[in-house]
Amino acid sequence: MSFWRMTLREIQHRAVRTCLTVLSVALGTAAVISVALTSSTVRMAQSSMFAALVGKTDFLITAEGGASFDAELLQAIAQVSGVRAAVPTAQRSTLLYVGDKRAKTQILGIDTEVDRLVRDYEVVSGEMPASGSTLALDERFARSMGLELGTEVKLLTRSGLQAWKVGALLRHQGASSLSQGGVLYGPLRTVQNQFRIRQKLDRIEVLVAEDADRDRIREEIAKALPTGVGVKAPAQDNQMADQTIRSAELGLTLATAFALMIAVFTIFNTFQMVVGERRRQLGILRAIGATRKQISGFVMREALMLGAIGTVVGSIIGVVGAFFLVRATSQVLQTGMPDPQVHWWPFGLAVVFGLGISWAGAFLPARRAGLLSPAEAMQVVIASEMRGSSWRWPSLGLVIVLVGSSLHLGSYLGWLSMKWTIVASVLLLIGLVFLLPLMVEPTSRYVQWLIRPLLGVESGLAHRQLLRHRSRTAMTASVLFIAISTGIGLGLTIMDNIRDVDVWCSRALVGDFFVRATMPDMSTGRSADLSDSVGETLRSMDGIEKVTPLRFVSARSGENSVLVVIRKYQENDDVYFDVVDGEAKEIGAGLAKGEIAIGSVLSERLKIYRDDILPMETLSGLREFRIAGVVNDYIAGGLTVYMDRTAAEDAFQVEGQDAYVVDALPGRESEVESKVQSLCQEEGLLFQSNADLVEMIRSMSRGVNAGLWGLLALGSAIASFGLVNTLTMNIIEQTREIGLLRVVAMTRAQVRRMIISQALLLGIVGFVPGALMGGVIAYLINLSTYTATGHDVELVLRPWFFLSSVALAMVMAVAASLIPAERAARIHLKTALGYE
Repeated sequence: MSFWRMTLREIQHRAVRTCLTVLSVALGTAAVISVALTSSTVRMAQSSMFAALVGKTDFLITAEGGASFDAELLQAIAQVSGVRAAVPTAQRSTLLYVGDKRAKTQILGIDTEVDRLVRDYEVVSGEMPASGSTLALDERFARSMGLELGTEVKLLTRSGLQAWKVGALLRHQGASSLSQGGVLYGPLRTVQNQFRIRQKLDRIEVLVAEDADRDRIREEIAKALPTGVGVKAPAQDNQMADQTIRSAELGLTLATAFALMIAVFTIFNTFQMVVGERRRQLGILRAIGATRKQISGFVMREALMLGAIGTVVGSIIGVVGAFFLVRATSQVLQTGMPDPQVHWWPFGLAVVFGLGISWAGAFLPARRAGLLSPAEAMQVVIASEMRGSSWRWPSLGLVIVLVGSSLHLGSYLGWLSMKWTIVASVLLLIGLVFLLPLMVEPTSRYVQWLIRPLLGVESGLAHRQLLRHRSRTAMTASVLFIAISTGIGLGLTIMDNIRDVDVWCSRALVGDFFVRATMPDMSTGRSADLSDSVGETLRSMDGIEKVTPLRFVSARSGENSVLVVIRKYQENDDVYFDVVDGEAKEIGAGLAKGEIAIGSVLSERLKIYRDDILPMETLSGLREFRIAGVVNDYIAGGLTVYMDRTAAEDAFQVEGQDAYVVDALPGRESEVESKVQSLCQEEGLLFQSNADLVEMIRSMSRGVNAGLWGLLALGSAIASFGLVNTLTMNIIEQTREIGLLRVVAMTRAQVRRMIISQALLLGIVGFVPGALMGGVIAYLINLSTYTATGHDVELVLRPWFFLSSVALAMVMAVAASLIPAERAARIHLKTALGYE
């Protein structure tokens, strides 16, 4: 006999069920591929930009706080024995203007005679700029901006908008080719002049001889450097960017884990039905000589075939999804990202997960099919389905719940990394699924008593039928339970974090108008320098009460990178922070006296709090700063330090501005808005009112909320598919019983109500406990991510969200029952009475 032919026939015969099963596998594998490709693309973008900026450098010489240092150091470094080359570089963020287009870029001021020693690029056309205002840039980036050799462009510098000409087109080699050309190259002297860092450098890149003693060379270089300037090996690790990316990856991975778990239980439910529906067919096969192994293989073969199809479909969906995820990540990080780079390993993961969830979901039904004896297979309902739950599975479920709870506790206390939160949440749900059968009979009986006045005796018949198939009923309730608990749990967590960001924005981003060259990079907080004349023009405008400059510099505290946020603080000024530890007035007074405030993530990472000391490397060496308070912050992943301008100038020689916060006199906001907006248009700057900023954040929240409701709808749809499976199987097995009830005068409307009652009973048994569990999951996730946020994200229960989610799920459950109900109502009496 050909089991393959039978498998294909069964798949074709039930096209709708096949499509839905394939879809559940496809969604799981698509999530795996999308998250894997997005994560690798973001990491690759970091590495490639680093490669484009640093290249093949052995050592980097930089000043603390990102300050510039005296260019005379170059000659002293070049004379160190064993140094093959010392390459000078000035590096600045800027804006490139081409007609109506603008792009955020980095410009490197280079010495063309030695720069090729450290960076991999090939000159495609033109010549590398040696003097004047001439640029070299990547050919792909040039095409995207519509640039050719000789094209005139403008760059935003501290001297204002300056005209430059494209003098060379490059093709980057190796890893730096993936940077998509976000780096411009200009003559060192010109960049120094226009960005007002004359006779200074931002870094020196050192190459050593192949046979040289690297440790000795590093020690000799260090001796030649003044205090505040250090030598280090180039490291691609960016802690601030990693912190931001890691939080996003955690949420994506958790959603992926939930999608895979729902897929496993959906497949299990499907093949439980497949085995039950074909029980007589399988019994006949056993009677004519098929072995247990062949029967089990028959079921597993179908599952793996559907899994393979689902993996292919999911791979296509996953690649498309990765493009959207990368764009969303780019928007959040406020930095350019290349298109996803498609590698084989995400697809290898997809095959493992796609076939793996199919195998996991079908294993027990296939084993059960192989164990059926021919006599047992001929029965309408087998005894094992009618027995109550044994204590073996609930006992295992209790153990799993305890393990999951322990992992959550470990994550909260910081003993385990945040990634264990995902494992803990999945284990907790699986353990509760094993405990759920204990609740099926009492809950079903109580719910039946509640709905009996509405649906009459039909609800009692529905209750009895569900208890005839306890294992199938429990599994369907479990699918419903998982779908709504994961949806509500993720939904509450997302909304709580959105609320937390909104609170931070309302307290920390205070001002009437904001003037900047670009939106700050959320991973580093940096943006392009503003022209020095912008601040003077703003202060001279009539109607402006206050102009507050902002500057961001990178610094180090031990092995930790931090972002120093600098502005002027007065002792009696109102200081706006989302305070975690301390009082806003005390923090403001402390900042005015040279103290600092730190982000909650940095506080938790270093285990330092208010009144403690934070040591930081400065231009005058290691200095200690007293912490006036701890604040919630979302810039640079929360690894932030707030400092007064006077103290920062002393510690880091701060120059230039990243942004200006403008406050208008009361009643003159419209007048000032018009003036500032005109200035920004003339200078090519970004203008935002406070209302614009709030609306931007709210629009992001609306997009996340739309995705949230889509997630809930998808989970409910998958659960409804499991419900249709169960109700359809119940109708097949009730065919003779329905015929007898119709003979004794049960109307078609009553048959429909009986099937709808089964859907209501299953829905309430699964959805109500699942909704409550969703709140618990959200609370545990919020607790476990404390180490990532450094503060407690408040759990807001939102009764409307619970009620609307359950209501939506119940509507979908009833809708899912309509087709099976109509099928049951239209069973022909003669056919029903002759059914065995």
